[in-house]
Amino acid sequence: MYDFILEFLQNTQSLKTEGIIAKFIKNKNATNPHLSDKELCGLLLGSILGGYQNILTFISKMLYALLYFPQFYNLLLVKRNLCENMLCEFLRLTNLGTTSTFPRITTANIRLSKYEIPKDSVVYADVLLANRDPLVFANPTQINPFRLNNKQHLQFGRGAHSCMGQHLLQLESLLILNAILDILPHIQLDSSIAIKWDSGVILHRPQSIPVINQSKTPNT
Repeated sequence: MYDFILEFLQNTQSLKTEGIIAKFIKNKNATNPHLSDKELCGLLLGSILGGYQNILTFISKMLYALLYFPQFYNLLLVKRNLCENMLCEFLRLTNLGTTSTFPRITTANIRLSKYEIPKDSVVYADVLLANRDPLVFANPTQINPFRLNNKQHLQFGRGAHSCMGQHLLQLESLLILNAILDILPHIQLDSSIAIKWDSGVILHRPQSIPVINQSKTPNT
């Protein structure tokens, strides 16, 4: 993907539509100092993969879970004030991809209870396991929108290297969830259609979610 985007930035491939890549190319010399093609490529990867794709992945998996457990979907229909809490619960329990985290490099020796991690070691912290820590979350595998501490999850990391797009993802997810509840209050999963999944290391999500609209309104 990196090489594919870089070819567009270096004009070795032509663009058929005026999309986000075309806008980046058009304005790539508007900054002071100018950004290199490789720097622009990094920004595009962040906005396409880290932004749009992560939001699409989380929203599709959240909607699938809500319809798989219809009691939660019905709960949100009558208690809209729980939407944000429910969103946090699914962020805590859901992986965006098949990996739990990105690697980190230790800057000092870290002493644990039984052993020591040396400085400059590559560490893959298990975020999914941390988000299900019973010392932090009571009944950690239970979906509970009434938790008081459900925002302590590590889905976006923590500290200086936490995800800079986390607030956008939460805002868009909340807006889309409320819009779906408004427009489609009577939907349920269509169990007669098998769900196909995109399974990648970074992203893992249903390709589509088959639903049945049980609205009492004619012709809907």
